[in-house]
Amino acid sequence: MASCLNDRQVIAAIGAEALAGAGFNPEQVKKWRQRGIPWRLRAIVADMAKRKRLPLPPDFLSQRKARSTP
Repeated sequence: MASCLNDRQVIAAIGAEALAGAGFNPEQVKKWRQRGIPWRLRAIVADMAKRKRLPLPPDFLSQRKARSTP
């Protein structure tokens, strides 16, 4: 089973050109590499990743990441 990709790896695997072709601004995608993919756009990116058969983390579409307890 393939390991899941983080946001940077998902962007790299899909490709900046493909994301630009989907209507995303290249500057916007550049910011995603640093800040992560915004929650409101994750469904679109997940669909693109699914078409490329990329493994996404189970919490990729959830709005909150699981927090570790102290």
